[in-house]
Formats: sequence, C-alpha cells, structure tokens
Amino acid sequence: MKEPIRKHKLELKNIKEVSSDFNKISCPSCQQQIPGIDININDKIAKCNSCSVVFSIEPKISNLLTKSTIKQEVIRPEGIDIFYFKNDLDITIQQPQNVLEILLAFFLSIFAALTTLLYFLNPDDKPPFFVPIIFAVAALPFVISLLKRKKHKIHIVVDDQELSIFRRPRKFVKDQHFASREIDQLYVKKVNHLYSIVMIVNGTEGQKHINLINNLDSISKAQFLEQEIENHLDIEDRKIPEEMR
Repeated sequence: MKEPIRKHKLELKNIKEVSSDFNKISCPSCQQQIPGIDININDKIAKCNSCSVVFSIEPKISNLLTKSTIKQEVIRPEGIDIFYFKNDLDITIQQPQNVLEILLAFFLSIFAALTTLLYFLNPDDKPPFFVPIIFAVAALPFVISLLKRKKHKIHIVVDDQELSIFRRPRKFVKDQHFASREIDQLYVKKVNHLYSIVMIVNGTEGQKHINLINNLDSISKAQFLEQEIENHLDIEDRKIPEEMR
C-alpha cells in the first residue's frame, strides 16, 4: 500500500502593513479621480480628462510630505511643570547648572581659606587682614546660590502676543521678550553633552538664531519644550541644518 502523499505547507513571510500615507487626487470640479498619467509631480499640477480642468496639487503633496515627517510626541519629563490658562502657556523648569557659578564658588572659597590660613600661620609674611575677608564675601553669594539651586526657576510664558522668559533669581540675566508673530522655528542643539533650545526669529535684516535656554541635561526636556512651544504657537516643525540629528 502506498503511503499517502503529504502536503507541505510553505511558510509565508510576514507581510508588512501597507503604509496609509498616500493621497488620491480627485478633480475639484467634477470629483473624478485623476489617473497617475495625468499628474505632473514636478510642476505639482494635474489635468482632468473628464472636464478638462487643470488644477494645482501642491496642497496634497505638502500634506503627504508633512505626514511622512511627523515626529513622535514627547511625553512630559520629570522636572517640568506646565500650565494652560485660556490662551496662555506657562512652563516652569529648574535653572540648569551654571559652570561659571560653580567654578567661582569653588575657587573663591579656596582663596578665602588659604589667605585665612596664611594670615594666622605666617605672622612674618601674612597678607593684609582684609584679603581673606574680600574673598569670603565674594564667594558667599555663589555658595548660597548653589545651596538653594533647587528653588531657582526659569519661567516661560507664551501667549498670542509674545514669548517671555523670566529667571528667578535673575543671576545678572535680563528678562527676554519676543513677539510671537516673529518666531519662525525652534530646534534643539547639542553642545558638550548638554542641550540647548534655539529659536529662529524673523528680523528686519533677516533671521536670527537666539539661544533660548542652555545647559539642559536631558534631550527629553529640550525636545518637550520645543514641542509644546511650537504647538502653542501653531508652528509647523521642520528640520533645520543646525539641528542635532
């Protein structure tokens, strides 16, 4: 008796889901669907053979390109408080570490300690009594600032009229105000393992790239701030040559 013929099943490869990022072009006059042969992609125009209408397809192409470059939404990271009230966006973050402030606090404290020791331990060649006092007084505000750093905040307020940045305490940095209508784009730039948010502002002499916030320790914080400000100002995100990849 012959053995039954065994049917072998072939394993099919996983078929990737077809992308939904496509557009069908229809005539705006008669709603007839336009075949590909009647579409000029380079000139962004199409012709309807049913009613002989020639029309622009640029909005469809722009929409398709925008969909293909949509960025994934960034979830709010720890350390950023955000509040919406009517048409206002209020963002609060902790002030990033200031390297200069740390260096001044360290070296001024060291000089104050050394000159104090020299004053008491070397009576024959001691420095004037006011020298250690000067170093100590100079170091004190920087040391206090480092000890209270968690209470130091940056407030970003965005409304229909302007974008404002307030640092409290100021630390010798002026409050900044920019007209919302002049803000063209925001992007994130990496500098020495830290991240900066840069804003492109339209001016009478051309566009200016202005550092909005420097020394952020997390790319998530930088990208979240960029995302929320652009969304609130209804700015369509696009790639900038200077932007980190």
